[in-house]
Formats: sequence, structure tokens, C-alpha cells
Amino acid sequence: MISLRRQGVYGMFVPGTVTVNDGNAGSFQFLNNGLLGYAAGGPVTVYTGNDTVFFNLSGLSALAGDTTAVPLITRGLVLKDPNTGNPAFFADFVADPPQAK
Repeated sequence: MISLRRQGVYGMFVPGTVTVNDGNAGSFQFLNNGLLGYAAGGPVTVYTGNDTVFFNLSGLSALAGDTTAVPLITRGLVLKDPNTGNPAFFADFVADPPQAK
């Protein structure tokens, strides 16, 4: 029996990597200094869909306009990308966390 469980990952958005296919469906790159980043050997591709919930962001298009690396929290499944063999993150939740002042 296989059980897939959502994982939460904190990291930095990589500017200039957003691809919007339709609405919130698309992808972006994400830098994580933990196990996920180590396994990927660099930035991880985060895939989003039209059902992905964006919190403190107005959607994938809001990330497309960012020119600086901003911290993000993503939640979803980490699976192996069949095209590259690298880990890929399929997000159901993406958030811009509140910043401590």
C-alpha cells in the first residue's frame, strides 16, 4: 500500500522563472536549503494548477511580476519528474508568509 502525504516546504522564489499556461496553471522555480533542495541539486520546479490556493498572493501572475527573490511556503506532493528524473513539487497551496517586523 502506498500513501501520499502533502509536505510543506519553505524557500525562496527564483525571479524570472514563472510560466503561466492558463490562469493559475503553470510553474515556477523555488530554492530550498533543506532536503528537497539537496535532492534536486538546485532549484525545484513547482507546478501549480487552477485549483491551487494562493494565500497573500493574487495568483501565479503576481509571482510573474516579482523581480526579487521572495520567501514562499508551498504545500503539496514531491514526485519524480519523468522527463528530467529530478524531484518536482506539485503544489495545492502557495503562500507569501507574513514578515516579522
